Amino acid sequence: MNNELKPCPFCGDSVEIEDSVSCLDITCCCSMSIQKCDYLTIKQRETLNMDTYKYSDKAEQIAVDTFVSKWNKRVK
Repeated sequence: MNNELKPCPFCGDSVEIEDSVSCLDITCCCSMSIQKCDYLTIKQRETLNMDTYKYSDKAEQIAVDTFVSKWNKRVK
């Protein structure tokens, strides 16, 4: 999947994903944040490592892919 983020639809600024422990965030004129677990199945949530507070690489990628897809979706 292409993980390239489109610019902000309002201010036109380039944006990047900030990865925190349980969230993915975009900060610009219209900040957006998601909880990673909202986009993971129960099995994928079970991959959470309590020492690092990270999910498996596959689960982390699913969360990022979903976030990028939501951000890049433009209503016509």
